Amino acid sequence: MEGRQQCLPYFCNKSYTLKFVLKFVPGIIWLGITFWLFTLPGAAIPYTLFYQADKLVHIFLFVVLCLSFMFPFKNSLYSTQIKKIIFFVLITLFIGYGIAIEFIQRDYIANRSFDIGDIIADTIGCLAAFVFAIKRLIKH
Repeated sequence: MEGRQQCLPYFCNKSYTLKFVLKFVPGIIWLGITFWLFTLPGAAIPYTLFYQADKLVHIFLFVVLCLSFMFPFKNSLYSTQIKKIIFFVLITLFIGYGIAIEFIQRDYIANRSFDIGDIIADTIGCLAAFVFAIKRLIKH
C-alpha cells in the first residue's frame, strides 16, 4: 500500500476534522463559564437558605462540563474501548481541574476558601457523567 497515507480517524479529511473540532466549542465555552463562576469573589456569591446547596451546583456544573466534552465522541469512528479510555481521561482531567480550582480559590480569590466538599461534589459530577456516557453515548 505504498503511497497511501495512514492516519487516525478525523485527521485524513480536513473538512471532517473541522466539523469534529467545532463540536467542542460548547464545552470550551462552558469551561470558561465555570472558571469565571469559580473565581468570583466570595462577596459576589448569593447566600442560600438551603444548607450545602453549592454542592448541588458543583455536581451540575461538572456533569455538564464532562458531558460537553464527551458528547462529540458519540457518533465518532473510535472504537468502544477507545471511547471509554477517552472518557476516563476526560473525567480525570476535570477532577484535577476541580482540585486546582479549590487551590486557586484558597490562594488568590478574596473571601473564598478550600473546601474538600466541593472536590467531592466535583468528583460525583464527573463520575455521574462518566456512567451516563458509558450507558448512553456508546453504542454496544
